[in-house]
Amino acid sequence: MRVLFGPMRSKTGSKFQGQSGAVQRSSIVLRFLAGCQSEELGMFIDLCWSPSATTDRAGCIAPLKNLRRLGVLRIQDFFDGFDSYSFTPDELDAVFQAIVWPQVCRLPTESPYSPTPLLKLIHVWSKNARYFPLLAKQQTGHPECDVLLNVFALLSAKNVSTQTVAMVMDITESLVTTKDLLVSEGEEAELSFNGSVFSQPPEGAYISSGSAGS
Repeated sequence: MRVLFGPMRSKTGSKFQGQSGAVQRSSIVLRFLAGCQSEELGMFIDLCWSPSATTDRAGCIAPLKNLRRLGVLRIQDFFDGFDSYSFTPDELDAVFQAIVWPQVCRLPTESPYSPTPLLKLIHVWSKNARYFPLLAKQQTGHPECDVLLNVFALLSAKNVSTQTVAMVMDITESLVTTKDLLVSEGEEAELSFNGSVFSQPPEGAYISSGSAGS
């Protein structure tokens, strides 16, 4: 890991050539890291934040942020292209722990100018009734992490772009107009996971006009 970390820190040549070479080396290193084990990735992150790397952290943070952005986009592609995949509750929890919870509260400040990868992922979820429960998944003890509340907060953000507004409105329209999930024999059932706020009413139950006051 130290051998990989060194090239990401070094800059050679003139200012322009040094920056260009550093970007190229970082790209090669990050492609290699994509095939590493979690323990090896942990070692690399520790090197990035070690005291000896203090002056070079900015040069490491940018490639890591780009790696996170690309990772979210690949997960978005997976949800979009494999909508019948049988996700386990642990896999869905991992998606939320790694992507949604750390970023969802920043949607109103990071997405006004253009849709972020997380907003694009939520947009994909809104197009498929099978994914609707994901939009209601809650983080225990953190009501501020509500997915849809943070999405709709973008509509009142300062200097929000027309592109972002269009995506939020498309999410809203999809939630209202998408047909309910109907599972036929041989098709994948609805998702099973922890932490949804949706609750199924008892069979045959209905809400009358006087039930709210009873």
